Amino acid sequence: MSRIAREKAGSLAQREGIDPKTLTRPTAPDDLTGIDQGWGYAPGANAATPLRDLIDQKLFKLDAPLGAAMWELLKGAVNLERELAWWKTLDEWLADDHPRGRSFVVGAVSTPTLDWLATSGYPPPISAEVAVFDELPRCVKQLRHDADQNGLTQDEWRSLPALIDHPGAIYYDTTTGNLVFVSESLGPSKAVVELAPKRTRRIGGVNQLVTAFRVDAAAIAADVKGKKWIPVEVSGSRVGIEPT
Repeated sequence: MSRIAREKAGSLAQREGIDPKTLTRPTAPDDLTGIDQGWGYAPGANAATPLRDLIDQKLFKLDAPLGAAMWELLKGAVNLERELAWWKTLDEWLADDHPRGRSFVVGAVSTPTLDWLATSGYPPPISAEVAVFDELPRCVKQLRHDADQNGLTQDEWRSLPALIDHPGAIYYDTTTGNLVFVSESLGPSKAVVELAPKRTRRIGGVNQLVTAFRVDAAAIAADVKGKKWIPVEVSGSRVGIEPT
């Protein structure tokens, strides 16, 4: 993370009443923090909002570089909370017969990935959130993957936050402009999810996962050789910038 981005993220955290060193936020009635720039003074605003929700709200609004820096600074404070909330949310979605337009933020695009897109001449997402909608785990495309026996297992669905935060590799799909996150799992096939970035700040627009499936290493190698998938990060290293 650049020095400027870190300073901006730290300033944002302090404006929300969050101590950037301890990643805690006071909730005392006389706490006067939590006011967004440009809004009127309101003592104690946001003091009762869960930190995870507060971070998610900011991700949608902030430009991608600042959102990614904020995420890197604060995610450690809510990792467990996010994981447990995602498990509960996923169970509720799978138990419901109909999608209802609900979404959940499972992660954020990292600063190194944004840097790679910028230096490689590809359009970066406007903001940094990585969201999934309730229709994805049970949509027609996913049912086809399940029928072909290359759909994600329930454990892999539950591990989405970890896959986004610690992927084995990230690729840029030159045919769609999507970012492809591949799991670190051992074995002949790996869990894959594709992120479609939003291109405008239209109402309701989010960066969202649009497909999830399993693919074998040979197919990945073929897509890379054919230049359909361009490596962005492999085992945490930026291809062309850091050794892989």
